Amino acid sequence: MRTLTLQGLQSLLAQETDSSWHCAITIAAPSMTTARFIQNTVDVVYGANTYFASAFELVLAQDSEESVPQVTIRVDNVGREIIAGIRQATTAPDIDLEIFRIDGASVVTREIGPVRYNLLSVRADALVIEGNLGYLTDFLNEAATKDRFTPSIAKALFS
Repeated sequence: MRTLTLQGLQSLLAQETDSSWHCAITIAAPSMTTARFIQNTVDVVYGANTYFASAFELVLAQDSEESVPQVTIRVDNVGREIIAGIRQATTAPDIDLEIFRIDGASVVTREIGPVRYNLLSVRADALVIEGNLGYLTDFLNEAATKDRFTPSIAKALFS
């Protein structure tokens, strides 16, 4: 379970608030410069990093015990820089997802994150770049232990 700050929780539950909530992503790969974007109309500075204002759409992962979480991101294909960077990447970029709360006094607070995902797949056309974010390993279907319980290892279970 993720915890929010007290002010963030009050902002979510209030009938009226001067806070706004924004999703941010950080794209990092060894073969490209780290890029930071935030769903906002103005750039946001948090810590020593500047998140550039951008229009993108996130479909967040469902909270399910049956499947590994995946996030879908859609970005307008307005320039060639994003798709060129993805094509030049030699490894799947790491993408950190964060959610920020900005109050009326322009105080920026990170409420959730960073949550690290990998870029699993990309589809692009002349208008939109769409990517699936998730984990490289399917941890729900991995073995719980490295050993198998066989009569040679766990004799007491088979006697």
